[in-house]
Amino acid sequence: KEDVVSLNIHVPSLEEQQAIGGLFTDLDALIEQHRAKRANLQQTKTALLQRMFPQDGANEPELRLGGFSGAWETTEVKHIATRAIGGGTPSRTVDEHWNGSIPWIQSSDVKEHTVFGCTPKHFISSRGLASSATSLVKGGSIAIVTRVGVGKVAIMNEDYCASQDFLNLSGLQGDLTFLGVLLQSELEEMSSQTQGTSIKGLTKENVLSLSIQVPTLEEQRAIGEVFTNLDALIAAEHRYITQLTQAKTALLQRMFV
Repeated sequence: KEDVVSLNIHVPSLEEQQAIGGLFTDLDALIEQHRAKRANLQQTKTALLQRMFPQDGANEPELRLGGFSGAWETTEVKHIATRAIGGGTPSRTVDEHWNGSIPWIQSSDVKEHTVFGCTPKHFISSRGLASSATSLVKGGSIAIVTRVGVGKVAIMNEDYCASQDFLNLSGLQGDLTFLGVLLQSELEEMSSQTQGTSIKGLTKENVLSLSIQVPTLEEQRAIGEVFTNLDALIAAEHRYITQLTQAKTALLQRMFV
């Protein structure tokens, strides 16, 4: 109490106090408005994932885009990928293995609840690639986190390498975005079912033997576009919230003594 009541503060006239207070009231309201909008978009995405993909043994989804009909085909992940590649980490004690030109991803680079926006923070050299268990994976692949963040999935459009926490699917037979969203949904569900158990990760066999349902390529592309646009809207709201929060921080520093 003594610390608080004895704190020295600077205050302007009441009129200026009210003007400054009004500014921050409006700014906080704007931030909350966009947080609510982002939450609504995320809830919409969750609902669409449940309604636009077959559930509970059905072979058709509850919600269908116009012009599409018919049962989806049941298959396994191993039949939609021609290669399933693990990863590795070059020795961190050898400087020559790092700061090269080859993107190398780890689990923390992959965002939750979206297959987009994975940004490598580290790059390895050709020497690092040759001296470790990691492999160069061609762009147009899907990176799946199997340990330390199980269930996160990223679409990788450019060539990359990954740590041992990943299984990387390449040579995919289908629309990349659709397959990424489908696998993320399935693996997040699988991950949630194993929480609280002794299972700490997914094996290569767990992923490759996973039963999935897929429609025609044309419908895959249409569904993929829906989720591409929805994730873009969510990301835009996130960026705007970040900008508003940074603006508030800057104003707090510049508008007070």
